[in-house]
Amino acid sequence: MRSGRADELLDALTAALQRRERITLLAGSGLTSAVIPEVPGILDVADEYAANRPEAAILAAALAAVRLETGGRNIEAYLGYRRAFADIVKPSEFDLVAQQAVLRAYRPSDPGRSPLANQGGWQRVDATLGERLENDVESWDLPRGVRALGRLLVHGSVDFGRVLTTNFDPLIELAVRRAGGRAVTVRLGPDGSEPMLPVPDESIRVTHLHGYWRPETGRDRDRLLHDPEDLARNRPVFASRLARLLQRQRIVWVLGYSGWDAIFVAALAEAMAARPQMTVLWSLHHADKPAPAAWADLQTIPGDVTLYHGIDTDDLLPRLAERLGVHTPFRATEVRREWRHQRWERELISEPDTRPPDDPVTLLAQLDRRFGWEHVWSPDARSPYLVFWPVRLRTGPNVIHMAQALVAAALSARNARVVVCLDDFAVPEREARAREFGDAVAWWFSRIPDATPPEIRSLSDFIAMREDPETGAGPEGMLRPTRPWEIARELYGDRNPSVFRVLVAAKILPDIPLDELSENLPVILQALQRKNADRLLTPLTLFSFLQSLLNDRPTGSVVTLGGLDERALWELWRDTFDHDVNQVYNPRLISLGHDSLIVRWADAAGLRDHLEVARGLPGWDRQGGYFHWLIQNALLLPLYLSGTTLPRIGDYRMDSWAAARAALNGSPAVLEPIAEQISAFYLNPARSDRPLARDDCRS
Repeated sequence: MRSGRADELLDALTAALQRRERITLLAGSGLTSAVIPEVPGILDVADEYAANRPEAAILAAALAAVRLETGGRNIEAYLGYRRAFADIVKPSEFDLVAQQAVLRAYRPSDPGRSPLANQGGWQRVDATLGERLENDVESWDLPRGVRALGRLLVHGSVDFGRVLTTNFDPLIELAVRRAGGRAVTVRLGPDGSEPMLPVPDESIRVTHLHGYWRPETGRDRDRLLHDPEDLARNRPVFASRLARLLQRQRIVWVLGYSGWDAIFVAALAEAMAARPQMTVLWSLHHADKPAPAAWADLQTIPGDVTLYHGIDTDDLLPRLAERLGVHTPFRATEVRREWRHQRWERELISEPDTRPPDDPVTLLAQLDRRFGWEHVWSPDARSPYLVFWPVRLRTGPNVIHMAQALVAAALSARNARVVVCLDDFAVPEREARAREFGDAVAWWFSRIPDATPPEIRSLSDFIAMREDPETGAGPEGMLRPTRPWEIARELYGDRNPSVFRVLVAAKILPDIPLDELSENLPVILQALQRKNADRLLTPLTLFSFLQSLLNDRPTGSVVTLGGLDERALWELWRDTFDHDVNQVYNPRLISLGHDSLIVRWADAAGLRDHLEVARGLPGWDRQGGYFHWLIQNALLLPLYLSGTTLPRIGDYRMDSWAAARAALNGSPAVLEPIAEQISAFYLNPARSDRPLARDDCRS
């Protein structure tokens, strides 16, 4: 056994790969340690679990005792922690620690819009959520060495016959996909058995020796990490099976792995005995020797084994890629501005070819680009046939409803059927309120050319019919669950989401990012005490209603319409049912909601009063605030969708938020014409009983 330096390792690898030799790569934790904790960090994550677990005194004491007994010997401490979790909690509970360690590398730019937005902090990541996280490739922080490895595997004229790893994270697969390739994850069993998987041509097989961070589809209850005691019992058979994998290539490159469990070294010895001409290039992340057990076994292995100490993978792999002519680009930094310049805004709204497109999918893309209406497409997305618009009956229709109605009307003008589902449970005078809302919606629909009036349905009437033993579930109930209890059984029984996630989806808890929960505990406690339990029915009843509509059309042609605070509800749908639907969300109105008094008014003078008060507040022009939201969604959006000529207010043509802001900064007198323009869309001149005024709302 010899020792070598980093440059010598680089020369050896370059020469072998240029000769087109196939290399088996075994990657350890040193490859990803810049973003995913190694053993000491994993122990810290386990301590966090114990600190956050109710009645965790026994577990915390056991972990502290392990730390004391092992005296800083990390591998022994890790094995002791695994035993403590198995004895006190359950053997599979350490999987949560592994998942949390892996998620340290998942860093979305907007956590509130990521698949983890409503996932409990210590809730198990199931197969569906895990796949969605992995599909969000750009949100993972990949070290430079991992990125270079992905480029080498995909674009280099090299042939790694096998990629093996003792890591349980998906970073190698993600690097391959980010580089434009295809990666297939292979999990060895605790006895080293390899599943028979169909692997497409030109795919990179990444074989995980010790388990994987998320379960396979349909096997959510399986354990993720191999039990150390199982590995010890199966060591001979595991080593033999692994040896057969290793000896297929002449060169084995060990990267960032200490050999702590000694199984790999035993397999290596067996492989080299069967194929004496093998060469082993063992590069260590740290400057010290391999793990003691591995070091002792390595001394007895005959053949060509070279140890390379202090190898920085984030330096070595990019250098190797450079030598082989493979470029590893840096990631670009996204630049955002709070608002665009007035001339840029004008290009979006008032230039000649800015009429609403006839194609509904293109229209929704324009709403996203121009006004910030977010859309989430299912994998099977197609032109919308059905727009499902759930509305909770409140104190009356408001300007948020108007914006949603105008978008629904525009889609109806493009051959979409619009169904309004009124959540009217426990609403006093619900029939009168439903008529008031229906009249307002009819007026707003009439402002959009060629719009087809919507169907307005009562949710309470629908549920009563479904629960009636004489009418039953109807023929569509044979295809999908359409009764609330059937939904509950599938949602809570089969899928079993966290209570936290259900409470957010039902709007009992505010949608607060997970990393901000601890500092918002008073807000959460107040919400739990203030909100009524009937909101827990919302997911069950709404899902029942929508399921009843999905009997004769592909679900990829269904669009739900609502606010961003309903994102958690539809994320819950997506994770519960196998048939996905599309979502369209209006922009968030910061600090205001449907119950706020200033989102409704009885005449233009009332809106002018609202605007005057808001104009005097600090930060009146911030993005998403009252002024910005009204200009974008109650003035510019109606003008755009209805094809109305853009008005001139003061010295400015109202073709953009930037123009409106400039006008507002120029003279307070523009508040009145702005209020009149918005009210011309909002208020139905044919009705004497306008939406509630401020004084009416207070009574």
